[in-house]
Order: sequence, then C-alpha cells, then structure tokens
Amino acid sequence: MSEAYSLLWQGEDIGTYEIVQSDMGIFDGHWTGNDNPKARDFEKLINTFEIKKVFAKPQLGTMAMLIRDRNEIHVFVLGMIDGMLTLKMVADQGAIDWLEKTTKKPERHRSILVRMFRSLFRKRA
Repeated sequence: MSEAYSLLWQGEDIGTYEIVQSDMGIFDGHWTGNDNPKARDFEKLINTFEIKKVFAKPQLGTMAMLIRDRNEIHVFVLGMIDGMLTLKMVADQGAIDWLEKTTKKPERHRSILVRMFRSLFRKRA
C-alpha cells in the first residue's frame, strides 16, 4: 500500500510524491511535478544528483518537505534512479537547520549582460 503526499520545495508545492518503498527512513517513490517554474527548477536540479555522492556529501543535495493532512516530514533529496525519487527522512532539528543552510539552491538566472561580462573577464585572465 502506497502513501501519497504533497512535496514542498523552498516553500512551494511542486507536486505529489507517492511512497512506494520505505526502509529505515529512506523513501523511494514516484514524484509527479506540478506544471510550474519551481517544479521545473527542482527537476533540473535533482537530475544533476548522483545518489552515492549526495549521500556521502550532503551539501550536494537539497531539502524538501512531505505533507499530508497535518503530518509534515522533512526530507533530504538524494536523487533519481530509474524514475524513482529517493528521499531520506530528517527528524533532528539541528540536522534540518544545518542542511537547509548548506544544501544546493537552484542557480539564479543572470541577465545576459552579466554572463557576457563574466565570460569576457575569464578569457582575459
């Protein structure tokens, strides 16, 4: 029997997450993203993750939250394998705070002018 949750990332609902398998606080499940920019940013980011590397070095991952009814579960996003999103539950508030401060954020889109300037500057160095 699977459990379905809303998946929140950076304070926004980005879709639904259905837990298919759970073992020792690690969830494997299906994520269905909303059709919004934040969900697309999340998908872009997690597609760069390598689960073994993110598990070994948490700064390479990102945090999210599963919500159903009044139940909130903080999770650390490890990555995707064969269409399944792998999450690790995080219960300790100190760990949650540390992870939220140190994990990856999506790249901010810079204006074309800034990117061109930096590109030119690098060529001169």
